[in-house]
Amino acid sequence: MAELLKNKVQGDLHEITTSRHYDDNDWTAMDEANAEIKNHDLPPITSPQIDLSPYDIVLIGGPVWGQTLATPLMSFLNESNFAGKKVSAFWTFYDHDELYDKTMKSMVKDGEYQSGLPMPRSLVGNRPKLEKAIDNWITNLQ
Repeated sequence: MAELLKNKVQGDLHEITTSRHYDDNDWTAMDEANAEIKNHDLPPITSPQIDLSPYDIVLIGGPVWGQTLATPLMSFLNESNFAGKKVSAFWTFYDHDELYDKTMKSMVKDGEYQSGLPMPRSLVGNRPKLEKAIDNWITNLQ
């Protein structure tokens, strides 16, 4: 999804990585992430810090973990300064993304958060419908 969006907006792509390895089992990984959130022990970011100064709009993408953001994205948001930027998100999920957009909005400091684009499995699996949803979302961000 990130690669598709990168091409549509002719933007740059940056991967957020941590030294933490999460279990390959989704349920176990979700338990690990919930423990990190509960203990205020988010994983440190190991990818190079991203200079956001050249960008007017920042799009952040990731999976849903336990109805909300993956903890590596939470770490990234805690470390980033979005002053003067429009920020939005896109996320993939099977079901239950109820807290994602609200959490993103609360974690984007000093930026102007605009509602994001949920990408459920049913949308991701339907290319024409996905393309239309992305195009509409991008148009509304301008």
